[in-house]
Formats: sequence, C-alpha cells, structure tokens
Amino acid sequence: MNTAVGSKATSGMLLPVTVIGLLVTIGYALSQVLSVGHASFATSSDGVSWGLPVVTYVFLSMTSTGLALVAALGSVFGNRAYYPIVKRCTWLSIATLVGGFTALALELGHPFRMLWAIPTGMQMQSPMFWMGVFYLIVLSLLALKFFKIHSGDWSGKLLGQASVVAEIAALGTLGAAFGMMAMRPAWYGTAIPVSFMLAAMAAGTAAVGFTIYLSHGMDQERMPTPLKGLMQDLFPKIFAATLFAYLTFFVFHNATGVWSNAEGLQVFEDYAGSAFFHLEWIGLVVALYLMANPGTHRQGNMQILAAVLALVALFIGRYEYIVGGQLVPLFKGTWVPELIQYTPSLTEWMVTGAGLFLALAIYAIGDRFLNLGDQPQG
Repeated sequence: MNTAVGSKATSGMLLPVTVIGLLVTIGYALSQVLSVGHASFATSSDGVSWGLPVVTYVFLSMTSTGLALVAALGSVFGNRAYYPIVKRCTWLSIATLVGGFTALALELGHPFRMLWAIPTGMQMQSPMFWMGVFYLIVLSLLALKFFKIHSGDWSGKLLGQASVVAEIAALGTLGAAFGMMAMRPAWYGTAIPVSFMLAAMAAGTAAVGFTIYLSHGMDQERMPTPLKGLMQDLFPKIFAATLFAYLTFFVFHNATGVWSNAEGLQVFEDYAGSAFFHLEWIGLVVALYLMANPGTHRQGNMQILAAVLALVALFIGRYEYIVGGQLVPLFKGTWVPELIQYTPSLTEWMVTGAGLFLALAIYAIGDRFLNLGDQPQG
C-alpha cells in the first residue's frame, strides 16, 4: 500500500485540541441538560421548536452523505484517480455522522428513550422513523466498508453500492421530513430532498478538501504524488461543479421565496436582508470563482479558503432554512405579522461545538492511527 507521507504536526495538534474542545463543550452542555433540562435551550413548543442543535445535526448528517458520495467516485464507480481519498472520506463520513447524532441526542434530552420508543412505537408512516432506520443502516455499512478497506480489501463494490443507496435514502428522508410539512410554507416543497443532496455534495467535497490540508500541514507540496495530482486536477473540478449546482438551486429558491406573497413566506424577506444571508451567498460565489478560475483553482491556499467559505455558507444555509422556516407563528394568520425572535442560548452553542469537536476528534484519531492515506496496490 502507498502511504500518504505528510506533516504530522498539524494532525498531531488536531487531536489534543479537539479533545479539549470536546471536553469543554460537552461537559457544559451535559451539566446544563442534566441540571436545568430543556429550559437551558432558547426553543419553545409555541415558537422555534428546532434550534441550533438540530441545524448542527442536519449539517453534519448532510456532510456525511456528501463524503460517502465522493468516496463512491472511487470505490463504486471505479475512478482510480479518487482512490487517494476513498479511505479518508469513508472515515470522515463516519465521524461527521456520529457528531451529528451526538448533537441530536443532546437536543432530545432523553436520547436513550429511542432504544425502546422507536421499535415499540413503530410510527412507519413518519419520515422521521425511516430516517432513523436508514441512518442506522448507513452507519453499519460505513463501518463495515472502512473495516474492509483498512484490512486491505478494496473489492467491496457491492458494499459500496449499498452504502450509497442507504445514504441517499437517509438524506432524502431527512429532507422529506421538512419538505412534507405543509404547515411550514418556507419548508414545504417536493424539491427539498434534492436541495439537501446538492448541498451534501458541496459540503462533502469541501470537508474532505479541508481535512486533507489539515493532515498535510496546510501545504500541497507535502502531499504524495497521487493525492497532489488529484487536488490539482479533479478536486477543483468536482468542487466547482457541486458549488454551481447548489448555487443554482439557492438563487431560484430564494428568488421565488422573496417574490411570492403567500402567507408564511414573508420570512424570506426577513433573512434576505440579514448580514448572514449576504455572507452566505458571497461565500458561495467566491468559493465557486476560486475553484472555477484557472488562475486560482490549483493553488492550495485558494482551495483551503474555498472550502472554509463553502462550509460556513452551507451551515448558514441550514440555519436559515430550519430556523427561518419556524419564525412565522403557526395558526395565527396575518393578524400577527411579527416574526418570532430566536437567539441560540449558550447551551445550544455548546451542543453545536460538541458535535463539531467530536467529528474532528474522531477524524484526528483516524488520521493519526489508521493511515487514512492508504490506496490499493496495483
């Protein structure tokens, strides 16, 4: 096997930093959840019910799917040029999914109730039920796939195909859980699962690009030749393509929302005027320009910047969609024109930090001990 030889300084620092960050954030979040309960969240049953922790769960789950689909370019579709990142993508997909589940578990308050509530309740008409089932299948298949790759067996094409199908089903069902809610006009729409998939591909590509640089001292010259060739050729192309696809949906979705005068869509005007909205679209446009421009798309520092901008913009997009879709009061009509005000509490920020730090810590463990730069021989 070829081993990615790069600087271990950055990845060596990543593990202790993320572990410390995880201990601080999850320690605070758990202390608040166990002592204060859900009152430590800024959410309420008659206002914004799903706040920042749910945004974090959706973002990390979406990124996990994107990473699995990027890995499939090599492991399923047989494009050998992508082999240098298949193992890394698979491990990072597991890490982000576990981080997302952790954020959701802390938000639920009593996550262990799921162990008996879901199988005994069997709410088979609910997309949330199937979302849980599919993600459990996804996690199992990803773990099995990584184990086979780590043991040197790269022949699991059928396993890779099954994991891709499960990932698409899981994220599609997650999107449908929002898109089916007609009582929330800003959420509702048959294209929502597709938009989740487009965002997932962009987020997954950005995430693997950024972590590759983390593992090689933020220096493209320290990458082994096959990986360096990928980062200079195919990576910017697939990154630009995924950004363009998502940005196209973003433009038409928001233009339709701002133009429409349907009850419940006035929230589009509210967040279209916010600073975060402008940071979102500017980040997406700049990232696309950097990856599409022949003068910048091969440069390592520009790829890092594009990845960071894309990840921040996509997280803001999930926040706007999930939280923004709840700002119009339910069942109160136009005679209550004011939007609900929501600002995440410190506990919610700590839950978000715990999910992100856990995902990075798991990645750092793999980067240090599991040789994520492996490739098949021959």
